[in-house]
Amino acid sequence: MFSNSQLSTSVSFFFTSLLLMSARPNDIRRVANFVSAQPSPTDSPSTAPPAGMTPPPRERVPRACEHCRARKIKCNGQQPCNACARHPERCLYRTGSIRQRKNRRTKEAPRPPATLLPLPTTDSPTTPSDWSHTSLSDGPAQYKRHHELRAGIGVQNPETGAFQFYGKFRSLIWLALLTLEGPSSGFCFIHRVYQRIKQGSSSEPLLARRSCSIPDAIHRFGLERFMFARPGDSDPRRTHFPSQMFLPRELGDQFIEAYFRIMHPQIPILIKSEIDDAWNQMWESPVRDHSVKNQDILFMVLAIGARVANLKGKQTESSVAAWADYFSSRVSEGPIFLQEPSIRGVHLMLLKSMYALQLMRQNDAYLYLGHATRTCLVLGLHRAQVTDGRDPTVHRLRLTFWTTFFCERISSLYMGRPSSLSDRQIDTAYPEDLPPNPYDSTCAPMQECAFIRAMGEIAKLADRISIEIYSPASIKNPTDLDKLNQISVECDHALQAVTPTLPSYLHFFDDSVPIGEPWQEIQRLSLGFCYYVVRMLLSRPALVLTTFFSSVQEAQIATGCTELQSCINSSTSAARNLIHLAHDVYFRRFPDIRYDGALASFLLSASLTLLYDVLNLGTDPDRARQTFTVVEKAIKCLDEIEHTGYTSGKALSLDLMRVAKQAVQAADPVVDTNQVLMDAFPCNWASAQVGENPDLSMYTFPPADVAVIGSLAGNDVGWTEMEGNHLWSGNGYPGLPADYINTPEQPALCTNLFGTPYLESLRDHATEYCTPDSPASLTCFHTQTKPGDRIDTFCFARGAVHDPSQAMYILPCTLRDIPRTSGIPSLREFHYYWYGTGAGIVIHNAIRIVPPHKNTLNINNTTPPNIQNYTILTKREGGQNFWHSLMEIFSMTLSIDVLQMTSTPDTDTSIPLFAPSSIPNTDITLLDTADAGPYIDLWSLFTHKPIRRLPQPSTSATNDDSTSLTPTNLIIPLPGASNPLWHGDWSVLPCTSSPLLKTFTTRILSFYDLPPSYEADPNTITITFINRTSTRRLVDAESLLLTLSTSLHPNPKINIHIRSIDFASLPLREQIRVVRSTDILVGVHGAGLTHAMFLTPGMSAVVEVLPEGLEHKGFRNLAGLVGVGYFSLHGDGEDGGGKGRRRGMRRKEGEREEDWHEWDRPMRLDALSSKALFDVAPPHRRFSSRSGDLTF
Repeated sequence: MFSNSQLSTSVSFFFTSLLLMSARPNDIRRVANFVSAQPSPTDSPSTAPPAGMTPPPRERVPRACEHCRARKIKCNGQQPCNACARHPERCLYRTGSIRQRKNRRTKEAPRPPATLLPLPTTDSPTTPSDWSHTSLSDGPAQYKRHHELRAGIGVQNPETGAFQFYGKFRSLIWLALLTLEGPSSGFCFIHRVYQRIKQGSSSEPLLARRSCSIPDAIHRFGLERFMFARPGDSDPRRTHFPSQMFLPRELGDQFIEAYFRIMHPQIPILIKSEIDDAWNQMWESPVRDHSVKNQDILFMVLAIGARVANLKGKQTESSVAAWADYFSSRVSEGPIFLQEPSIRGVHLMLLKSMYALQLMRQNDAYLYLGHATRTCLVLGLHRAQVTDGRDPTVHRLRLTFWTTFFCERISSLYMGRPSSLSDRQIDTAYPEDLPPNPYDSTCAPMQECAFIRAMGEIAKLADRISIEIYSPASIKNPTDLDKLNQISVECDHALQAVTPTLPSYLHFFDDSVPIGEPWQEIQRLSLGFCYYVVRMLLSRPALVLTTFFSSVQEAQIATGCTELQSCINSSTSAARNLIHLAHDVYFRRFPDIRYDGALASFLLSASLTLLYDVLNLGTDPDRARQTFTVVEKAIKCLDEIEHTGYTSGKALSLDLMRVAKQAVQAADPVVDTNQVLMDAFPCNWASAQVGENPDLSMYTFPPADVAVIGSLAGNDVGWTEMEGNHLWSGNGYPGLPADYINTPEQPALCTNLFGTPYLESLRDHATEYCTPDSPASLTCFHTQTKPGDRIDTFCFARGAVHDPSQAMYILPCTLRDIPRTSGIPSLREFHYYWYGTGAGIVIHNAIRIVPPHKNTLNINNTTPPNIQNYTILTKREGGQNFWHSLMEIFSMTLSIDVLQMTSTPDTDTSIPLFAPSSIPNTDITLLDTADAGPYIDLWSLFTHKPIRRLPQPSTSATNDDSTSLTPTNLIIPLPGASNPLWHGDWSVLPCTSSPLLKTFTTRILSFYDLPPSYEADPNTITITFINRTSTRRLVDAESLLLTLSTSLHPNPKINIHIRSIDFASLPLREQIRVVRSTDILVGVHGAGLTHAMFLTPGMSAVVEVLPEGLEHKGFRNLAGLVGVGYFSLHGDGEDGGGKGRRRGMRRKEGEREEDWHEWDRPMRLDALSSKALFDVAPPHRRFSSRSGDLTF
């Protein structure tokens, strides 16, 4: 936060910048002399002339306002006359050059124009402003700079001829990918950032941009897909559905419920009973000449509900999206615009706009809201004469008007376009709070109207910012700067005045407020997002202005403003607060909000604001790391968002990281600093080329003032019994599980990552989070693969009981105070991994830690240790991707192994926390809603009970003091994203074996009753080609294989057997059996090559066909750990004329994210290359663990 004096001083600079931008071309000379004509602070003040000398000529006013000019009154607007003081709006100035008069006196040195007095400062009445020290010798160049700054950007769709212009100044592209407020539109801003990143083309003006349909930056980052609909996209106007479709009633009920749960709190205009009546009429017998009342409203509710519904595991994403598009298409736009004005028409327009925002169709939303606003004006809803009264009908009219008001105002501001409303014509009162309705909980947002009133005030402020600050008409002459400066201060005060009037459930700025009802949390988040975006808007011009300079320091020197950095800090502070609010709500307060995809743009706006600041932080890596930590939170939130238009939040986060990567690379020419930043960001992208999809393994960074735990590289922080594993000190440890074997000695890097020291580090860093007098315990195990990296954690809770009424596990525990200096993360600091996984997420979603004195459950603590129950509680990343699933199961087994190596506190060292004898008493409970998937049975490696999901809360379940509940031990395993095999994706590791991986694959073979070794036919070489049938496939693979089978000329004694296998069509056991009988495994880069871990060491090889330009080393390192040969070559991307699906676009039904690289271009290999590829098999068919690239 900044003081009024700081804000006044800093804002005055930007308004002076706006003045330069607003001048006309024929005023260049006058504007260029704006500051250069100012008297220097070192100049001597004028003194009275000596006696007898001619007095100086009377000071003339070069330009008086038109009103005073007609009356011959000298008024310069800086010190207006009485008439102008009473009517400041009349103080208008003539444009054009000043009429020159013949000088009848002797020429003297020119005096400063009276109209260009220095601006006052709030620091001191005698302190000159920053502009008094400014010398713009290149005034015309400075003017041209600002003129270019205001240029708009036009984009044309070459396929349809559609054109959109994102106007100069503040076109913000509301809820699009780049919602960047400021003196330029969002797309203009990213174009400026792109020029800045390119280092050398920043001087290319937008006004002189070469003629092309899509600007370079827009095309480079793939943003045109957020502007125009393409054939095949989910655009109802381009989609043809049957006239009638059958929707199961149960599914329709879920759609309606989802609408009133997620969307209704944001626009509380509908009554659920009316929608239910319309829905019930759809199931009644048809009546002649009788239509369903509110049918159009019902269809839009179903469409929006389908977009925001949580139906994972019940309906496929594509089928739900198809229902949304179908119902939206049933409500045609034509009749809406032509029908008679009505309240129902206003409601329909609001619903259409909300649906357009879900599809990222921002222009559609602006048009719908504009029509809804004009309909309100026609109906007179803006007049108290129409809306006065206390009955429910009038109350609903006021709700409708003010909801339309703030939606239209915010949309207009964010789009940089005019609003249809004028505050001076509105005298309708805000809706007042009504008594609660105990019979219908959906009425609460319509009865408690504090959210509507607060949004109305912010909307009024948004319009004032649009008109009085950013409008070109607001800056006609230099004297307007004082007024704009005052307006900015008033806007800041008015914005801050909104928060004291809010009820506690809307306190978005306070994380400690109790979690409210779902509708309260949604309103709290929506209000906070709008508040922080407006705060970013007040100071965003500073970011745009610095695009003309190589650094903030250079901009401050060139412009003479010393408060430029303060304004940037104000904008970035609002961005940080917005992301913090979103992260808290997405992961703790109300996770279901992730199904509202329209909120994604707020996160992108804040993230890009912060990432732009990284361009100026190349020499400050510590601050850049802090920025990346905040951006990582935004990326996690985006990963959680299910639907954002036709794509997903995961795809948007990939786009964001691609922009971030280039921003880091362009941050500073200092190579060492850039490398530090590249290593620090939560993506291992150091070797990835620009435009490639980076590895999404998330790495977080502890605060600079917080010590980190001792890593495998060395304990930099001394652990003490009080801070760390105090319960295990001096107890000794059980040994490794019996199925681990010794391996040859390797470099420390390999041993620490892939050997048993990895398990020992977790065991040695066990930490108890409950006090010793607590009846339950929560022990978490931490490790850190390298200093400064994230801290990976899994937990073990003893004495937890399941409460069916809450569908959560209750853990009676008094939490210990963990000193921050110990480097041990608190529960709230546990790392959140992609797909919403990790111990922190599981504890938040499934475990309620209560103080023992507040526990009301009767827990039976007499269960003998040898018959205790165990529950592995986890949340999966999904169920379809082989690599992701195996990494999760692998991490689970590693967690179990650590528990087998850890002795139970206060007992004999021979009793571990988990023993093989506990397997019959162990079950798996899944928190995710993803499909079971083909690899679900592998989760039973350490369990004998059926896999189950955490049940929903049961309203009929009750627990009293007489009900004795049996406790269980909860195992919250390491998430898949923490697995050591994720390391080294972009660099070759010198590792040739892994006891961890060897033990894991041996356990899988035993689980499926497959022999640990395979006796191959010495006279046969089996080549297995992984046939990918959907994504990243090899073009003409069948014909290539046929050619190879007839063209190879091996030793007559050696039989070459080539087979093409679609692993997706086989059960996992059969897949592994096929791989075990394979000598050479060939496949295109993807999750299918995970099967390489089951090849026979020393006797097999893997051949990877990589997409053009991709230098991924993950499977090369995997082959080295297994002990098999590895060869790779790059295919050529097929020139499909742009028809191949681009990264980040929605997949077809049943498709899942293949792996961490979204590359879906078909690849070609010529026959010669493919033949040479299979010639890697030596005649003696014995492979070493050699690796290499095949070149032809």
